[in-house]
Amino acid sequence: MKDHGDAASLPRIYSLRTNCSSTEELFSAVGRSMIKAGLVSDDFVTALKRRERKFPTGLQLEGATVAMPHVEARYCQSTAIVVTANDTPVSFKRMDNPDLTLSVRMAIFLAISDETKQVPFLSRLSNIFSDDTFSRLINSTDGPEAVAQYLRTVLAQERGESYA
Repeated sequence: MKDHGDAASLPRIYSLRTNCSSTEELFSAVGRSMIKAGLVSDDFVTALKRRERKFPTGLQLEGATVAMPHVEARYCQSTAIVVTANDTPVSFKRMDNPDLTLSVRMAIFLAISDETKQVPFLSRLSNIFSDDTFSRLINSTDGPEAVAQYLRTVLAQERGESYA
C-alpha cells in the first residue's frame, strides 16, 4: 500500500492496486494489507464481508461506479482510507437498491476508529462521490493514486473539520 501523507485532522490515505477475481477475494486482499499496516483488527475481513451482505456499498455515480466498504468502529485501530483499483471489475450490490449489481473496479475501503465521526465522515465522502469531478476522475484513471490524492486534497481544503 502506498501512503499518501498525513495531517493531524485527516485520515491516512493509501492507494493499492489489486488483481482479484471476486469481491470476496478483494476484501481478503485489502483486509490483509490493512491488518498488516495496523489500521484494523484481525477480524476486520470477517466483519467486512458480513456487513457487505447486510448493507451493500456499491454506488452508481454519474457515469461511474464505486464501492465504499466499511465496518463498525470497533474493528478499526485508526482512521484511514484505502483506495483500491482492481485490474478487472468485481460485483457489488447497490447501496440504494440491493437487487441490482454493479461492476466495480475502484473501491474505497474505510476504517473509521471513532464511532462519533463515522456518520459525518461517510456523509462527507458521499458528497464528494456525487461530484462530477470525482466521477470523471474514476472514469479517466487506471490507478488508485490519482483518486487517493484527490480525496486528500478535497478533505484538506475543509479547514476546521477533523475526521481522524
